[in-house]
Amino acid sequence: MRLLHTSDLHGAVRGFDYLADRPSEVIGLSRTATLIEAARREAADNHTACLLFDTGDLLQGNAICDLAAEADCAQNRIKQEQFKLDGGKSAAPPQTHPIVAAMNALGYDAMTIGNHDLDYGADAMVTALHEADFPVVAANLFRKTDSGEASPGPFPPRVMLSRTAIDENGREHTLNIAVIGCLPPQTLNWNHDSAASFVITDMFTEVHRQATAARAEGADLVIALAHTGLDSDSPGAMSENAARALAGLAEIDAVLAGHSHLPFPPPQDKSQPGAADLAPASALGENGLIHGTPITNPGAWGAYLGVIDLCLMRNDSSPGKGWRVTSARASLRPITERDPSGRLMHVTAEDSHLLTLSQPAHTQARWMLGQVLGKTTVPLQSYFSLVCSDAALELIGQAKRNHLRECLRGTPDEGLPVLAAVSSLKTGRRGGPEHFVDIPPGPLTRRNVSDLLFYKNNFCALRVTGAFLRNWLEISASLFARLTPGKALDGPLFLDGVPGYAFDVLHGLTYEIDLSSPARFNTKGRLIDPAASRVHDIRHLGKPIGVDDVFAVATHSYRLFGVGFPEMTKIAHAELMFEEKTSNRTILTRYIREMGTVSPVADPVWRFTPQGGASARFLTGPAARAHLGEAGLPALEDIGNDARGFAIFRVTL
Repeated sequence: MRLLHTSDLHGAVRGFDYLADRPSEVIGLSRTATLIEAARREAADNHTACLLFDTGDLLQGNAICDLAAEADCAQNRIKQEQFKLDGGKSAAPPQTHPIVAAMNALGYDAMTIGNHDLDYGADAMVTALHEADFPVVAANLFRKTDSGEASPGPFPPRVMLSRTAIDENGREHTLNIAVIGCLPPQTLNWNHDSAASFVITDMFTEVHRQATAARAEGADLVIALAHTGLDSDSPGAMSENAARALAGLAEIDAVLAGHSHLPFPPPQDKSQPGAADLAPASALGENGLIHGTPITNPGAWGAYLGVIDLCLMRNDSSPGKGWRVTSARASLRPITERDPSGRLMHVTAEDSHLLTLSQPAHTQARWMLGQVLGKTTVPLQSYFSLVCSDAALELIGQAKRNHLRECLRGTPDEGLPVLAAVSSLKTGRRGGPEHFVDIPPGPLTRRNVSDLLFYKNNFCALRVTGAFLRNWLEISASLFARLTPGKALDGPLFLDGVPGYAFDVLHGLTYEIDLSSPARFNTKGRLIDPAASRVHDIRHLGKPIGVDDVFAVATHSYRLFGVGFPEMTKIAHAELMFEEKTSNRTILTRYIREMGTVSPVADPVWRFTPQGGASARFLTGPAARAHLGEAGLPALEDIGNDARGFAIFRVTL
């Protein structure tokens, strides 16, 4: 039996970068579809049963998803009900989400949901997935009753699929395949609007319960569709990443993971997307096996197809398990190949049917993104957002502070100092060497706003003390490795495991980050050294802030439950002033329209404390070289490109 697997497609139905408005060779279900067809053909030639699954995060991620979510879910739901009531005689059937339509065309067998599938709200998710021609499963997602109790969710916890397999003698057998889904319980922190509708419980507990029940019902195989990454064998209750622990369950025959965007098994070619972020395959499991169980994680945006091949033998000695897996192998098939210098050598062709199917949504998305809002007199880029202040974040900070001032006008909090927490959402890393903002002077469009604010997080405001601000900045500073003054060690500047978007810059303050000091928080945001301090000379309007000073900070809903925030609230005071349904994209759009022309200056909000010539390396996009003449950059040396196509720079402090 062969299992095929996609995950974290994020709306990438075709190979097109909507924010750059150009085709992309490195993404697209339309390219993965070609690999799916080839893998199915191989299976058919070998008389092997073949199933196709997805593990979530498909409904959010690009302009096609934004338009689908904004197409009035209520109206679409009315169409659904009318279409069912009149037996399909309605003039217009309900509109199918473009990525769901593509998956229907490819004949998926089942899927589970991911945390980002709730980004547009519970109704939008349920409405979109109602149009799937395949089952959606989610064992740990429950509806919340009026009393706060958990009741059956919108999707079943598992399904039993019956599929025909052929043995080595050519005889057909019907196998019962139980498919169980799960997603991280942290989803309701990140999308806490949905906490009014849902309860999400521990993944390991629910999958174990459902797998045990499935075996008792006669399942020959049990497959976990798990929107979760790999972490420790014993991740603990309510863990975000539990795939490794799920693989240790005796009842589970295969784990199809996701969420982390980190490909598994790790590609041997480190030029492939996400490959360099993982340990060697020998440290993670041979042939993609962990605890003897095959696992795949196909990265993101259709970059890989996960393939698990299973050999089965009838298990007559165990009436509760009619078949057993005698051997298994997990692998990934990439849609691109690169040479040692990082240049593309081979690109998988796109499936023509999916291109035709998605053409209307594709055309509409490009038109919407092309609408002009205003213009900028300066370039806006994120190539150096993690090593110095920049104009792009200055613009976002201006818009958010302006909006917060308007919100506070006429209230008792009107006199509070107003700050804005901003971070770059495109800093390469797992997204690849092209995953950066690069907007030239000239017209500013909706496309540029979406580029600057990659996620549609909603606006909110906090009332915080100076003590809280200091810890907030200390958590941001945990992104960096520790340096030894005067030593050019040339190690990596950034620590693994910290996404670039976790590095908040607090506009309205000025401060220094001293990398010779140990970090107060670890990369998970946990307090490890209360006496440590990397952030110094924090000032507001030139005056040092006090621990009891009070500020109003504009931020976004995801940050409330992001890295380190729960920990910070235990050691310093913060209070949610209000949260809006308005996205930060909408606020920036309004600001640009009101201003007409913007000229943000990269004022030095923060800088590194000089370290006597200590140096470190960091990766950025190769197009960063065109911006080396811009003001405010630290001392940089261009070292060349790595095998994945990233530019390597040495920074000397």
